[in-house]
Amino acid sequence: MALWDQSQADASNYIPYFKHGGKVKTADIADDAITSAKIAAGAVVATDVADLSITTAKIAANAVNAAKLSNSSVFTAAIQDASVNALKLSNSSVFTAALQTSAVTSIKIADSAIISTKMAYEAVSASVLADDAVVTARIINSAVTEAKIANNAVTTAKINIGAVDAAKLSNSSVYTNALQDAAVTETKIADNAVISAKIADNAVISVKIAEAAVTSSKIQATAVDTSKIYDGAVNASKLSNSSVFTDALQDAAVTADKIGDDPQVGSIDSSSVTFPTPVVEGAIIARLDTQKVHCYMSNSWFALN
Repeated sequence: MALWDQSQADASNYIPYFKHGGKVKTADIADDAITSAKIAAGAVVATDVADLSITTAKIAANAVNAAKLSNSSVFTAAIQDASVNALKLSNSSVFTAALQTSAVTSIKIADSAIISTKMAYEAVSASVLADDAVVTARIINSAVTEAKIANNAVTTAKINIGAVDAAKLSNSSVYTNALQDAAVTETKIADNAVISAKIADNAVISVKIAEAAVTSSKIQATAVDTSKIYDGAVNASKLSNSSVFTDALQDAAVTADKIGDDPQVGSIDSSSVTFPTPVVEGAIIARLDTQKVHCYMSNSWFALN
């Protein structure tokens, strides 16, 4: 074995091992002389590494695992855009402050996830609701007030049977077309409600008139003609004095028993009394001035009472 020859020393290839009693000092090591192969595994500890001396180029790919990161050491700038996906987020890790304005769209919300306690008062306006989005199950009892119902929105099908009672009807709100035929019974008509204008012409027939209801004041003048008088209904008490004229007597109706006893027979002075002309045999008249009935017989007038 050849001894070391200092004259053959080359600073780039040899280390002066024996110069300092078998120890190599830092000054004896040339720049870049210690390669990776010269360093034993695990020989470089944390205290051997100067602060900020490990640059990005010194770190091998995938060398920084979770164990190498201290708590809160990864800042926003260190995270690439869109690199944090759903798998990277732990449960309940996204707080309100982390959400951008309007970031929660409809597809982000699970069905039935929004309950009443999640909504601020008057937070849901008509503009954010889709057509037909509010179904019956979503409406609380008594929530549909009068102001919520549009005009003409309540159709017949929406009204429960028997729901419209008298209190629900305004004055004069029930028209003729709303009444079923024969719906207005006797109990529905108030006393004295049926006035003359409500009765159609010829609507009051005989069976509708109560017994003795047609009094004298109800009969128009000259309204009772012969056909209206029952046979034998006009007796002596129905005739006023001097009411029976000659024309009312049938021929030969005045018989002997109709002539009073001791009639004042004789000619009457026609100069003081005007008699109807022409005069026929058997004519009878009643004089208002004398209250007597006269009969024309044999060319003369005779008093019959």
